[in-house]
This record gives sequence, structure tokens and C-alpha cells, in this order.
Amino acid sequence: MKICIVTHKLKKGDGQGRVNYEVAKEVICRGHQLTLLASEVAPELQNHSLVNWVEIPVQQFPTEFIRNLVFAKKSADWLNKHRAEFDLVKVNGAITTTSADVNAVHFVHSSWLRSPVHISRTRRDAYGLYQWLYTALNAQWEKQAFQQAKVVVAVSEKVAQELVNIGVPRSQIQVIVNGVDLTEFTPGISSRQTWNLPENVPLALFAGDIRTTRKNLDTVLYALAKVPDLHLAVVGDTEGSPFPQLAASLGLSERVHFLGYRRDMSAIMRAVDLFVFPSRYEACTLVLLEALASGLPVITATATGGAELVTPECGVVLSNTDDIEALAAALSSLICDRPLMQQMGKAARSLAEQHSWMTMAQNYVDLFEDLKENSTFLGMGHGALGMGKSFFAPQGRVAISKHPQEDPFSCRLSMKNTVLIPTYRRPLDLSRCLLALQAQTKPVDQVIVVVRDTDQETWQFLADFPTDKLPLQTVTVSVPGVVAALNAGLAVVEGDIVSITDDDAAPHTDWLEKINAHFEADNRIAGVGGRDWIYQRNKLEDGSQQVVGKLQWFGRVIGNHHLGVGEAREVDVLKGVNMSFRHAAIAQLHFDERMRGTGAQVHFEMAFTFALKRAGWKLIYDPQIAVDHYPAQRFDEDQRHNFNEIAFINLVHNETLVLLDHLPPLRRAVFLLWAIFIGTRDSLGFVQWLRFLPIQGQLAGKKFLASLRGRWLGWQTHKQFKIQNPNFKSKFVVF
Repeated sequence: MKICIVTHKLKKGDGQGRVNYEVAKEVICRGHQLTLLASEVAPELQNHSLVNWVEIPVQQFPTEFIRNLVFAKKSADWLNKHRAEFDLVKVNGAITTTSADVNAVHFVHSSWLRSPVHISRTRRDAYGLYQWLYTALNAQWEKQAFQQAKVVVAVSEKVAQELVNIGVPRSQIQVIVNGVDLTEFTPGISSRQTWNLPENVPLALFAGDIRTTRKNLDTVLYALAKVPDLHLAVVGDTEGSPFPQLAASLGLSERVHFLGYRRDMSAIMRAVDLFVFPSRYEACTLVLLEALASGLPVITATATGGAELVTPECGVVLSNTDDIEALAAALSSLICDRPLMQQMGKAARSLAEQHSWMTMAQNYVDLFEDLKENSTFLGMGHGALGMGKSFFAPQGRVAISKHPQEDPFSCRLSMKNTVLIPTYRRPLDLSRCLLALQAQTKPVDQVIVVVRDTDQETWQFLADFPTDKLPLQTVTVSVPGVVAALNAGLAVVEGDIVSITDDDAAPHTDWLEKINAHFEADNRIAGVGGRDWIYQRNKLEDGSQQVVGKLQWFGRVIGNHHLGVGEAREVDVLKGVNMSFRHAAIAQLHFDERMRGTGAQVHFEMAFTFALKRAGWKLIYDPQIAVDHYPAQRFDEDQRHNFNEIAFINLVHNETLVLLDHLPPLRRAVFLLWAIFIGTRDSLGFVQWLRFLPIQGQLAGKKFLASLRGRWLGWQTHKQFKIQNPNFKSKFVVF
């Protein structure tokens, strides 16, 4: 069967994009040929032999409205030329101007336009006018698109009713509810200290766009004022939001905790007691299913798409979203009865397990195959659908289940993965890291935790850690420093790919899956790294840089791994908190034991990655391969942002040694001149000392002198080692 999917994005982390991503995976699993008309596609789909990606670039256009118009025109032009090549075309709403067989509807603009909380009714300015125009035009275009479709898929019963209200026959509508990641969102316990949330108090969670009143946080806050013992965690961007001020005016500042925009929702859900989300308008919300999957009782409202799934056993559905008294009563009834909340949480999880991404995707592809089997309906008017109504009957379905080894998509993810974690005296951070590994979409095959022999805190934690949750293996070291720990871990690696991260990091759920996609796409790749999203004091250190992990000709190394954006690209250096290697490429390579320091040993990864580059391997940096990084306390001389002379000397020594080893003679000389006379803000030369002198005073002088000493010691170590090992490169690299 030849299928074409038309959508803006196919990737995780995007609501509609995730749906199409999962449908595409199931199409591939069943061996169908797939063409994707899209602007952005996940690498693991791009590289599959059954997938043809027709890229429609639109990012260069200034507004979403214009980008959508351009996409609709370009996709329609292509489809009109190639439509006869496909058995079935699936689209979303008015995404293209040509007809489709299946139109999946996530949002009905006609209903949104009539909503009392539409932006044009709350903002009487140019932006409000723009939103009215945008919604009105989409409402008109999507009506035409629905009339042209053979089957219209609604993502909730609410959406189905809205479709009927604009004239779509109910017999033409099939409801397929969106899915949820049951491995990422799972019941458990997270430490509230991670987000500075109060312990030993009932804690509810609200999540959504809090810049407008649509999600109805105002009613939640008014209700909270009537429930004195309850605290509320709010996830959403606070910039331009009126609700922090409203909370303060209600005297709730001590009980309402604004966390800002977050990427660690699954972990936050494991730290709270219930989820409250009485949105004033929602077509179908993924966050509701995520809360249910996390084992949380939910309080929502009939205006929220997906609320029809919530039963009295697992939550409360309010008939009036603005009923403050009813919401306050619901909150009070739950927090006063903890056994009831626990019972409802179990029911919530059981309900969510019926709505996995796989189940949703199978329903879509079942529909595609039904339409193909009844091919007379393809190409006919939608009135023909009534004749074939029975082919939607569930009793006629036979579930398709495959062993992973027989799955043509899963076979791309068959490499065995080892994750290596050096740790020292940070059991709470290690716990968060291990929980993130449990939630991986590609299960980890071996987890190696390297622990110092004197680290009693960590040994006690690991003794209590459930052995059935992860394939966990511990390795003991007595020598301090990350280099000794990593070399000890490498000695027992069993996987095809070894991924290294820190104990204070939490890999995103698709971390291993995306790592493997790169290694399987190109056997010349030895190393793959990605972005670490840094949270300093619970605040995301956001930003963007295009240049990441590059060595300039004169020896300056550009890092920026925590700020990288854009496409995957080849680099010179990876970062220790998020780097993976092909085991065959590093089997006889080890981390350089000449690195100075008793803990972090800054720049230890540079020597390792440079050795691979010298051997002709490729190193790839992909910002989509991400970990959340919560820099924790160090227990050595390096205290991160506080100046310590020994730590500063060690840092400069390590950088100097690695670059002198790696650079050819002429560039080596240029590097030394540049380093001494110019330098960087981390390794000061004369010019940088002059630059920081007015700001830092004597501290700048101390850093400059420490840098000079580090350069000298690095030169001495390099010189001595070169005399003793004239062919040292072959010692570190297998050519």
C-alpha cells in the first residue's frame, strides 16, 4: 500500500506532529510505502528505506499565516502531479488545498471563532484583528477540506460534535483519540526539592499557556483561595501573564508556585498529588492524558476536549468551567481523602493504558487498510461512506501484534545500548537520572554506575534501588576523578553504543532512540552528542547558537553545546554530559589519565574526541538529542563559578595539553602565542586580563597568573610525554 501524509512536522515534542510521527511508524511497521510532504521530519523517519520525504521549506517566511499559505500551495501543486501514485492521502484540516481521503481534525476553527474566550474578544487591537482574520479564513477553508474528504477523523467526541455542528455528516466521522507515552508518563515519586516545591503538603498541578484566560487559571486561583491547605504548581511561560499578579492580590503567593516553561513535565507530575485543568476551550488536550498516565486524579470540565474519557473513578468533570464554588468543593473533597486520591490515581493509570500511542496509530492504519480493502470508496463522493458503514465496526477487527524483531521499524533500533554514569555523593540527582533512563522509548540494555569506594551515600541508595527497574551494574573505583571512573566503566561495556551522561542530568525520553538513528544511518560515525538544557537554580538557561563544538585553526575551542540549535551537523568536540560512542570505534581508546583534577577534570572529553577525529571518524552534534542538566554541587577543588586557583590551573593545563597533542607544529606555535597574548574568558591571556581588569580588579590578575601557570604546566606535561612516547598517537587510536 502506498500512503502519503501531508503535515507540517513529524516529530516528538509537537502535538499534531507527534500524532503523525506515531502513525508513520505504524505504517512502516506494516511494510507500507510512505511519502511525507512536510517541512520537518524526525531523522529516524527520514533515513528509513520505506520513507520518501518531500521537503516543503517555509521557515524563511515571516508569519505562521504566510507559512501556512505557502505550505498549502506547494503541497497541493506537488499532490496534483503525483496523486495517482498513492492508494491513500491523509491530511490535517486545511493544510493543503487539494482533496484527501482521510482528514484528521485536531481543532475546529469555526467553534473556536464562536468561543467567548477567542483572542479577538479579549484583545481589541491589531493582534486581536489578526487572530480573528486568521481563524475566520481557516474556518472557511477547513469546511471545504472536510467536504472533499472521504473520512474525517475527530480526535475527541467534542471535536466530532463540533464537526456535526458545521455540517459534516456523523456517518462520515470516525473518532480516534490521541495517545500518550506510557513509558515517559508513569506513576512514581520525584523529589519536590528539584523545583523548590514544598514537602508534606497537598500539591495540585496546572499546566498550559497562562498568557491568556483561555486555560482558565483565574478560576483555579479563585477556587484555591477557598481551599487553605492546598498548594498549586503552575507550569507555563509567565512572561506577559497576568496570573502571578492575580495570585499575589489573592494572598496566594506562598501557595502558588510558578515554574515557568518546563521540559520535564513527566517528572513534575510524579511530584504532585492531582491535576486541575478546567479549560474554557480545548479541542483535545494531550496534557490531560499525560496526567492520567502519571496516575493523577484529574479535575477538568466539559469544555475541555478529552474530558469525556474521565470517569468518576479517576476524576471530576465540571459542567461549568467558571463555577468557582464547584471547583473549590472538588479540590477540597480530594485533598481531604488521600486513600481516595490513591484509588483514583490507579484508575487513572488503567484508563490511560487504553490510549497508548501504539493503540492510536494502529487505529489509524486499520482505517487506512479498511479503506484500501473497500477501494470502491476511494475516489467516490463521501456519500458512498454510508454504504460501507460496517467496515468501521470494531467487532470485525483483528489486532495486529508483532514481535519487535519482526518489526521493520524497530529493527532500525536493534543496537544494544549501554549507558555509563560516573557519580559521587549525589544520590538524589542519580535517582532522577535513573528514572529518566527507565522512561526511554528505546529500552536501555545495560546501565553502568561507577561509584567511589568511600561514597557511602550512593552505595546505600543503590542498595535500595529496585533491581527489576533497570539492568543496573555497579563498578567500584578508588582513584578520584571522572577519568578513572569512565575508564573503569568502559572496561565492562557490553553494548554496541555506549552513551555517557552525568548523574545530575536527565536524558529526554527519546534520547537513545535518536542516538541510534544516527549510528545506524552512517557507519562512519564514531560519536554523537546533543544539547544539554541547563537549569540554574530551577531556571532554564535558554539561548541559541549555531556554532557548536568547533576547533578554530589557531586553537580556540568553541563549546556552546548547551545552546545549540538547527540541524544535526559534524563537529570536532562533544560534551561529557551528553555524548555517545560506537563501541567498535573506541574499543582500545581510553580517557587521558594525564588530566589534572580530583573530580570534574575539565576538558577530559576533548582528548578523547580529538583522537577519534585524527583516526578519520565523524562526530555528530544534534540539538534534538537532549538531556536536562541540573548542575549540582561538586566535591573537589572545582566549584564551577567560584574562583579557585588550583581548579583554574588544572583547567588551563588540561586544555593546553590536549591542544598541543592534537595540533601540528605550526598551528601549535600559533596557539601558544594566541593563548598567552589573547586567550579566552576562561583561560585568560594578556588582552583578556586587560578586558576584565576594570570589572574584576585583583581577581582578573589572579586568573591571568593562574592561566600562565596552567599553560606552562600543560607545555611541560606535553613535552615530557612526547619524549617518553614519540608515537603517542598510535597509543590512543586504533587506525
